[in-house]
Amino acid sequence: MSEKIEGHIICHTHWDREWFAPVQVTNRWLLKLFSNLEKVIENAETEFVYVLDGQTLIVEDFLKTCKDADLNKRIMELVANGKLILGPLYAQIDFRISSELTILKNLELGQKDMQSYHAPNEDVVAWMVDNFGFVGQIPQLLKMFDVEYATIWRGVSDLNQRPAFENIWEGSDGTKCKVLFLIGGYRNLYNLSSTRKAARERYELEIEKSKSFSNSGKIPLLDGYDLDAHPENPKKFLKGKDVVLSSPSKLLSQIDFSNANVLHGELISGKYACTFPGTLSTRVYLKRQAYYTEKLLKVVQELLLL
Repeated sequence: MSEKIEGHIICHTHWDREWFAPVQVTNRWLLKLFSNLEKVIENAETEFVYVLDGQTLIVEDFLKTCKDADLNKRIMELVANGKLILGPLYAQIDFRISSELTILKNLELGQKDMQSYHAPNEDVVAWMVDNFGFVGQIPQLLKMFDVEYATIWRGVSDLNQRPAFENIWEGSDGTKCKVLFLIGGYRNLYNLSSTRKAARERYELEIEKSKSFSNSGKIPLLDGYDLDAHPENPKKFLKGKDVVLSSPSKLLSQIDFSNANVLHGELISGKYACTFPGTLSTRVYLKRQAYYTEKLLKVVQELLLL
């Protein structure tokens, strides 16, 4: 392990579009999220960026819901300037119940959205921090869309070696992808505003807890929660030159993967984080909709070939 330990704070929200409530409800929450985000970014340091859960659908839903043309324009400018990070996925799906066509279309639509919104496409990271496990073809699919890195939490298999942040994921066909495994989860430094008196103590404790899992001395610190409409600037509560505001690409580009653990094939283990198998993984009515929609898409594709 590197002797120099450095915490990298990534600000984000995980956005369960239809997990806790129907989309008609969560879309209203998006208005508050983006309104607050604009204010935070305006008053933050230049290095402050915010991760929109690795999916472009968040912005699509917002633009359809928000009636404030000026706010829409300002948000799109933040996306184009790299202040709001989205994609390369269109939506955060359950890879274990989705068909091959759905998974492929998910990446195609995400890439199309990023181009439409003029989002930077350099050093794109597949941000998949709360999916309930992964099929073994994900590294191969990411490579098809020129995505070199991924960030994951659930599904990591029972390892013969000690878990580490740095991993190489070898897919079913042998394709490899560099992976950041969030051993401490995707909210290990969230909501500093409610614990401001203990903010520095939390920061130092998380680094101390995590440093034995880092081969590169880089510690991911995630300031974000589920459907979080109240984003914060961690530097309001954490002082010191050692406090680094980061992003997925900034962190992963600085990590040394030469001594990384190797993950193989599908990742469906619940050892380090539960993968909620079966009916628990999403709402049953959504599964039924997905099933029939996928059937219809396959029929349409076959008809297009005639």
